[in-house]
Amino acid sequence: MDHNKNIELYSPTGNCNHKLAAFPMSCFNNVLIYVDEMIISCCGGESCWEYSAKENNWSVIATAPFSHNNQPGVVYQEKVYVMDEPSPKVLDPSSKTWSSWPSPPNKSGHAPSMVGWKDCIILLGGKNNLRGVQIFNITKQTWTALDSSQVPMDMSYSSTLTLSNGEVFIVGSDQDAYINSSAFYNPGEDSWVKLKETIRSRQGARLVLLGSKIFVVGGRYSGLVEEFLLKTNAWKPVDAKLIISRNYMSVIALPAKLFSHLQGGCQGVN
Repeated sequence: MDHNKNIELYSPTGNCNHKLAAFPMSCFNNVLIYVDEMIISCCGGESCWEYSAKENNWSVIATAPFSHNNQPGVVYQEKVYVMDEPSPKVLDPSSKTWSSWPSPPNKSGHAPSMVGWKDCIILLGGKNNLRGVQIFNITKQTWTALDSSQVPMDMSYSSTLTLSNGEVFIVGSDQDAYINSSAFYNPGEDSWVKLKETIRSRQGARLVLLGSKIFVVGGRYSGLVEEFLLKTNAWKPVDAKLIISRNYMSVIALPAKLFSHLQGGCQGVN
């Protein structure tokens, strides 16, 4: 999904790549999540929309009490936490109601990254806090701003992904010196490992985990995809490209069964 309303289904095998129904409005880095078997997008306007894979259309599921853009969101216990400064919000999709959660101590500005980790939310970077690391404990409802002196890259329009071992993977930036950067962050130890750079520029790209494989897609209006090989900590190009070159978009992993009715039949990635 990108800011020009374009939606596509992508498979690195190239066997299930399709254009889907366009999103009803334009926005950058919309909050795109899969929760309680619903595909939901909340973006720059004041509504959250649900996508029906069967009908290939979008419908409003909740009106938001705010307007946001270039802000991330994560799912925790089937609720959607949206970082909308200065008043972050939580959507309960089942009741279609909104509530608030505390603001971080340091303002991130546009385009931070956010991931879930255990019972916490980790907020990384942002235009006003490029190397900031802040952790919100959902159980305690408290924020902690960590020392950022060891952070190896500026993080703005970066992409993040929590791995099965609990580490956080960060890729790309819109800061020129870090467009190809990638790193591991260990929240438990508050430690960083700088990794090999991506092959192509990944400004505004997105990470996605498909099965046990990690991919970075798009960035700087590119349709090129790379796979990250955990055994060697190296990047390799993927032959299958996006249908549309993309930047500042959102990506989500979805069960292949949702799209098994499409031509060619969709199969998952191991």
